[in-house]
Formats: sequence, C-alpha cells, structure tokens
Amino acid sequence: MSGSRPRARQLSAQRDEAKRIKDPIHDFIVVEPYALDLLDQPAMQRLRYVRQTGTAHLVYPGANHTRFEHSLGCHHLAHVAADALDLSADRTRLLGATALLHDLGHGPFSHTSELVTESRSGRSHEQRSVDILHEQFTEPLEAHGVDPDEVEQLILGEHKLKALVSGPLDVDRIDYLLRDGHYTGVATSVDALRLMATVAMHEDRIVTSRDGLGAAESLLVNRFAMHSAVYYHHTCRAGELLLERAMLELVDSGELSVDELARMDDYQLVSLLRKHEGEAGRMARRVLDRELPKVAFEVPYRALDERWVEAITGDLEELLTLEEQVADHADVPRRHVQVDAPSPPGLPETEAQIVGPGGETEPLSQASTLVRSLADAYRDHWHFRVYAPRESHESVEEAVPKLVRLETPLDEF
Repeated sequence: MSGSRPRARQLSAQRDEAKRIKDPIHDFIVVEPYALDLLDQPAMQRLRYVRQTGTAHLVYPGANHTRFEHSLGCHHLAHVAADALDLSADRTRLLGATALLHDLGHGPFSHTSELVTESRSGRSHEQRSVDILHEQFTEPLEAHGVDPDEVEQLILGEHKLKALVSGPLDVDRIDYLLRDGHYTGVATSVDALRLMATVAMHEDRIVTSRDGLGAAESLLVNRFAMHSAVYYHHTCRAGELLLERAMLELVDSGELSVDELARMDDYQLVSLLRKHEGEAGRMARRVLDRELPKVAFEVPYRALDERWVEAITGDLEELLTLEEQVADHADVPRRHVQVDAPSPPGLPETEAQIVGPGGETEPLSQASTLVRSLADAYRDHWHFRVYAPRESHESVEEAVPKLVRLETPLDEF
C-alpha cells in the first residue's frame, strides 16, 4: 500500500447554504458549509468504509454501520450541546468540527485493529486523528475560522470543552450507544436531547445539571446492556481476535507497515487478506467464512487475580506469550489458541460531574445509587476466554488453569 498523502479537494468557497442529511438515529442532521468542506476530504470519505462495531455483523447482520455516519451523529449532538451552552458561532464551529473529525485515526474494523496499531507504533487512534487533521484539514478549517490546534486539543482531551467530545458523558458515547443499539437490534433508550440540553458551564468546566441525572442513568443502563449483548459477545470477540492476529502477522512479517494498515479501510484489508496465501490469509478466511473458534475455557473477572488481569489486558506481547504457553502445555499447534482478555471492567462515566441547585458538584457515582450498582455489575459481564478449535478443547481446557492466576477455585464456577 502506498503511504502517499491523498490530495485535499478544492474548497467550495461558493457554498453558502446548509444541507440536511437524513439519519436513522437523529432524523435530519443539518450540515453547515464549514462541515460540508470537511466531509469532502478523502480522509473523511474513508470512514464510509470502516465498520463501527468491528465484527459484530457476524452475530447481528444489521451491524454494518460505519464511522462516517457515527461522526455525523456526533457532529449533530455537538451542535445541540453548543446551543444548550449558548456558545458563540466560532466556538460552535470548533466543537462541531472536532466531533466530525475525532475518529479519523481509526484503522480497519475500528477497535479491532487498535491493539495492533498501538502496540507496534506506540500511537493511539486519537494521535493518528491529529496527524491526519494536520495533513488534510488545516486549510478547510482555517478557511472557516477554526483553529486546527484547538481541534487537536479537543481530540486529545486538553481543552476546557473536552467533556463534550472526549469526556465521560460525551457526544461520542451517546451516539455510538444509540447507533449500535439500532443496527444490532438490541433495545436501547437514551434521551440524547435531554442529556445534551442539561449540560452547563460551571467554574470553567462542563457539568450536567441534576435535571439530567435520569438521562445519565439511562445512558449507563444501556451501555451495560450493549456490553453484555454486543461488545463482549463471545462470537464477536472470536472474529475480532482472528482478524487482529491476521493483521499482526502482516505487520510483523514486514508485508505491511503500521501506517499502511492504520490508513486502510475494511475493504482494502479484506481484499489483501483474501488473496494472502500465508497464515494471515487463513485466519482471515475463517472470519469471512464464519468458521470461528469456540470458547474452550472461560472464567469471570472475580475468579482471577485482579493484579494479573490488569497486567495482561491490553498488553499484546503478554497475550501472545500466554497463547504460546497454552499451546505448548496443551500440545496443540500455536495457531489453535487465541486468548481474549478485554480491558478491565469499568465505568469512566461515573466520574461525570453533576451539579446541584446550590452549585455544589459531585461525581455521578455519588449522585446515583443505580450507577454505583452498575459499576459493580460490570464485573459480572467481563470474562477471560481462551478460544480453540473443538478438537483441541479438552487439552486446552486442562492446560489453561496451570498458567493463569486464579483467585477462586474453578469448581465454584
């Protein structure tokens, strides 16, 4: 793949009217001229071909929605929040532009490629978004009076308005829960307009008024349901693991650079992997043909040593080493074992600040008994899993307990 920069399209300076885009979540989204010029850039158009929910379509056939439509939804909610805060026109454009551009750095299949690109480059998708921002969007942003450096600060969470686009109750979270629920068919009910209408500026930071407490609780209940039904679903995770390992094979073999991988869309990656004759191609074809590995070993969070879990999750080298150890102990081929250890369960939303009628603030976790209960319940839906073909299950199931740090005897589960 070529790493050359695509040429930015010529700005449409003659635009003076907004457009309305029909959206299944927010009905009509009004897109003003400044946003239309941003949408026209190749890096934004690439997001039309990047699935929002990785391999969730293997379980929920309707889950083919993309980062492009999600970005439009975030843009819409940013304008709703700006209206609630009575922001000036230039602050509104800043917020709307950031919401539109915040996901530029996502690689193919969104979070599925993230562990590979981050571990092999040391750069997060937010940092990659900033790279692309300065490559392609400086001119159209400045033409509409938006400072690219301020957009960067917002994307990286270094701006006083950061809570709206990179905070615990931000437009990103609200839109993806509504959108993912809609396309998977998992029932969700988030009062996005209510939540956005109750944001306020308090002592130079974004807070939510107590009038929005019910909407915030509803958001977290729905996030809990989506994690259980979609994001932690064992089949979704199986597809993501195989694709992740296929991408890792391409990068570590030198066939593809990290930058080339990160700038691909889903179709480019699938096209490459379909034709690949090595192990990367074989793993990818198992995903494409839905011949996925099955769970050979599974325990909940509370069964494992907490410090061990935190040490291994998100550390690709630790996961790969554990896979090798399991395969050796089970005496099965290395490619037969995939270890799944998601990020430790948590609810960052609980730190959102709720302001009372007297101006006092407290985190959502203190303002709501329901939210405190949800934070504990999240642990019940987190599972450590090891996948393998059925013919390897017995030996893998016997090998894993010797290699993981158990807090509780297995016979209690």
